[in-house]
Amino acid sequence: MTRKTAAEKLAEFDAQQAKARRALETQCEIEGALPVRPWRVYVHPLYGVEASADWTHNFYSYRQKDVRQPTWDDVIELAEMFPPEPMVLVKNGCTSFRTRAHVDALPEKKKERWEQELDIAPFRLKLSAFQNQSVTVTWPTFLRDRMIQIRLTLALGWQDNGIGRFDIRWKNYMGGKRVDYCQFLADPNLTTVFRGDEPVAQLERPIKWGTGSDDVPNDFTLYFVHLRPDMTATAADLARTIQKNLAKKEG
Repeated sequence: MTRKTAAEKLAEFDAQQAKARRALETQCEIEGALPVRPWRVYVHPLYGVEASADWTHNFYSYRQKDVRQPTWDDVIELAEMFPPEPMVLVKNGCTSFRTRAHVDALPEKKKERWEQELDIAPFRLKLSAFQNQSVTVTWPTFLRDRMIQIRLTLALGWQDNGIGRFDIRWKNYMGGKRVDYCQFLADPNLTTVFRGDEPVAQLERPIKWGTGSDDVPNDFTLYFVHLRPDMTATAADLARTIQKNLAKKEG
């Protein structure tokens, strides 16, 4: 093995520092373009998205009432402030969510072996029961000519929440417990997303993700397809539908 010279090592170091600086500049630019919230911006180019802006419910603060937590009203406000870009579900041995612009830019040769390419409503929900039950709403959007994704993670109550519930069954294993069965049952009232009284999107079958371990429950993703070619459903429509479902339950 040929040893690197000092000049080569220094050149690699300078390249890494330059890359880190570009990422930090992108992070600062995105943070400056967003309304003031407790965002965490991650620069990680993937499937046509340059970065993500995350606002996550703080489950661990000792003073929960003093912490600004994301709500469905925030989803509505931000989804209207930052309109979504078209999304595609791709199955090519694994399942991924990509922007339509990214898919269209790929050469056809790269898509020859794809099992499925499905246009979907430009948002999705990820349900997690690891440590705390939560729901993450994600949609892609342009921000100062950068394609990013906005992700808001809300606390998911164990009771009626307008989305659904986990069905988790445990089994005893070597003095501890392991997951024996895990499913997510979507709320029947979330089958259709409405804009006012107009149905605009329909829930597809939830995706169950593997965990690599029986010690934790599976995550699930809910995604939707459009019902009307002339009307694009948004995360704001989804949030209003969920709020409407909650109001019915409370009433």
